[in-house]
Amino acid sequence: VGANVREAATGRQPDYVQPWAVVPVRINDHRTVNVAFVGLSTSNTPWQTSARRVVGLTFDGNYTGVLDSLRHLPNYKEVADAPVRLILCHIGTEMKDGRAVWEDRDEENLKTMDNPDFCGVLSGHTHLAVIGETNSKRPVPVVQGLWHGIYVSMLKCEVDTLTNQVVKVTPELVRVNPKAKLDYKAARLQAQIEEQYHTTLFRGIPLSRKLTEADQAIEHDRRIARRQSPIGRLVCESYAAAYRRDQHLPDDALVVGVSHFGSIRSGFPKGDITVLNVGEVLPFANKLNAYRYTGRELLDLMNFGYTECKLGFVQTSGVIPVLDKRGRVTSISLQLPTGRV
Repeated sequence: VGANVREAATGRQPDYVQPWAVVPVRINDHRTVNVAFVGLSTSNTPWQTSARRVVGLTFDGNYTGVLDSLRHLPNYKEVADAPVRLILCHIGTEMKDGRAVWEDRDEENLKTMDNPDFCGVLSGHTHLAVIGETNSKRPVPVVQGLWHGIYVSMLKCEVDTLTNQVVKVTPELVRVNPKAKLDYKAARLQAQIEEQYHTTLFRGIPLSRKLTEADQAIEHDRRIARRQSPIGRLVCESYAAAYRRDQHLPDDALVVGVSHFGSIRSGFPKGDITVLNVGEVLPFANKLNAYRYTGRELLDLMNFGYTECKLGFVQTSGVIPVLDKRGRVTSISLQLPTGRV
């Protein structure tokens, strides 16, 4: 569901994309209320996903213009007639000074949003806990859950069933209790997922296959992004080790693993580490690319990763930077797996 996703060649939506979905939600044994979800995807998508997955697609950053244009479509009446109308977006938000704000390359456009059709926003993409009202011209309730099912994000909508009007919308973050006893239906769903865990294969290996064991948990807090994280170093060391192994190089060969901070999604729990755990850390299973860099080029890369990239410090395997007072990288050294610097 993405109203701003189009084919570059034709300007039309692909067959597999629709601008909205209207879903009947049961409120008692005798009545349902229609909820309209209008979708938006961040205009930053082409830069934050694999290029091969979005070939020929555009993601319009004029979000307000897109939403306004939908009103002129002949079948928009089904959205207008739904008592509850929500924006379902893969566009990020964050909390600043106790307030929910948009976090997007076209956030200035979002701040001008003044569309009376919508009573709430379900946000995604930044993987942060967000609750409040948008910092738009017409503020509406917004909510975004934290990563990995720690919270369920909810918009509690109160509807007058006589007038079919929304009376109140309350954003809530509901903390998930992993120890809660499941009722029959939930337990059955859990059992089905558990079966998939043991039967689904990734490159011929079950997701439940134990790979190793961690003596202690390795945490990864994506809110603390301006640092070299323990899991970032481990990921990059694995990249470098994979290249050395593939090229039959010794451990002291000058190879540096590098990763974008945002592509590392979680840490490792204490105990058994399975294929699924690795997939949670690195859900984007792209091929490793190898580049021949000079020391000067690596220094420039580190500078960009420390001063220009807003999403977090570049992660590396063993690169030791020296910073000046402005936070710029002035020199680097490299510690190899053998301990040699």
